Amino acid sequence: MRPLAAMLYCCVGATLGCASTTTDAPAEDDTALSFHIAAEPGEEHTPEIERLTESGPESDDDSERQWLPIHDLVHYVDDEDQLARVAEWLEDSIDGDAPSATAARESLVAYFEASRGVVAAPYQGRLHLLVSNSPEGSMTPGQGWSVIDARRQNELDRPSIVLRFDDRGAELMSAPSGNHVGRMMAVVIDGEVLMSPRINTRMAGTISLIGDFSQEEIDALLRALRGTD
Repeated sequence: MRPLAAMLYCCVGATLGCASTTTDAPAEDDTALSFHIAAEPGEEHTPEIERLTESGPESDDDSERQWLPIHDLVHYVDDEDQLARVAEWLEDSIDGDAPSATAARESLVAYFEASRGVVAAPYQGRLHLLVSNSPEGSMTPGQGWSVIDARRQNELDRPSIVLRFDDRGAELMSAPSGNHVGRMMAVVIDGEVLMSPRINTRMAGTISLIGDFSQEEIDALLRALRGTD
């Protein structure tokens, strides 16, 4: 198994060049793409974790935060042993109010707070990430922005995905990224968290996602951004 946790700490930079030996067509349909600042660990999130356990991830439209499922656990752990431990906790967490289920849920919350600096908790055997749903902490479809170019290239000798926004997208990205430097930003496709890179600086028109991507993962993301199969 390839360890992919490096994507969590990937460099997300502002206005990076888009020169590439392999260029993909501009994105035609980015309605499935959104960005959300991840919640930071803290006791104030305990009621939200309890609501997730009892009622599930659905939230009101006017809620400041929401729970989103993580697409692939391998992106959030460093090796096979940790992945096996997390998978076991997730399985144990399904057993309702049993002491073992409660202990498993608490272990998962503590593990991701300590190892990733995020608020993550299970629901029905699947890990969910708590993210901002406010205009100040998110960039979502319906705000009138588009990805006008999506391509792959190499940054720092590692595969990367470069996204270029239109003017509206650049304006919208500037606020949440500039106000949350050092925080994690969830990159969401079709309502699922693909990765949560750390914001290194204020971003605007172009961002670069750098990580240990396989070619298959890059192609899948670019297809999703273009709205093609």
